[in-house]
Amino acid sequence: MTKYRQKRGRITWRELFEIDPTFREWKLGNLSERAIESFLKQPAGQTPKLASMTASDYFNACLLGYRANKDEKSYDGSPLFKVEGLTAKQAYERNADGRDDGLLAIPENDAEAFKEWLLHREQRGGHPFEVMRGGNSTHVNLGVSASNEGFSYWLAGKNRIYEVVRFYNALSDAGLPVEVDQFAVISGVLTGDGCMYIVPQDILPRYCWYLFPGEKTEYYMNIPWDFTRSQTMKLIHRAHWYPDQTVEELVAEGDRLYREGH
Repeated sequence: MTKYRQKRGRITWRELFEIDPTFREWKLGNLSERAIESFLKQPAGQTPKLASMTASDYFNACLLGYRANKDEKSYDGSPLFKVEGLTAKQAYERNADGRDDGLLAIPENDAEAFKEWLLHREQRGGHPFEVMRGGNSTHVNLGVSASNEGFSYWLAGKNRIYEVVRFYNALSDAGLPVEVDQFAVISGVLTGDGCMYIVPQDILPRYCWYLFPGEKTEYYMNIPWDFTRSQTMKLIHRAHWYPDQTVEELVAEGDRLYREGH
């Protein structure tokens, strides 16, 4: 059993959830089956784009997402997203990252001002679209895309799936054009068909794509030390295990695949 702690492997989310249901709670929270079904049926690209957009429109879209996640709690038990008694703009100011790149200074109902800001603002290292703040890979973005066809929203947050699912459903139900970045990755967790990748125990399970050359990987774990013996044995028997290779060999293989266009 010890040798597997130094191996690379993968296991489907479905099997991982069966082995330890707390993984499902961790990734999906208390999402209802109805919410999941609505998200998986998203009609990507089918909702007409908006002819124009204002800062007020954007703030109101954010407010829909905050309200859809109103039951989420902070560590101290208080609401994670503060919206009670706030305007949409105030809710954005309270809950977003704070580095708004001048968005808050735009006249709220001026479509031309918003378009000018969106397309031509001076980039100052801001995170105006980080509407649910978090760490480097644990925040939620609500971005805006502009094209000749009009304006639309995009959501990103593969490590905050239940909030993204509720956010998307709220915007979609409101008839707003929205797509989800890395939809296939998120849907793989929701359906259970995607995979969690297992990395050796002495490697921090973050940004470990280089250990799996040629594969699209997003989520990583070590074999949990708090697994019971029964859970560990089930994981060992159900996971797919890769041949032993050094990190140097894996990086070289990844470089080769990249050069060949894979």
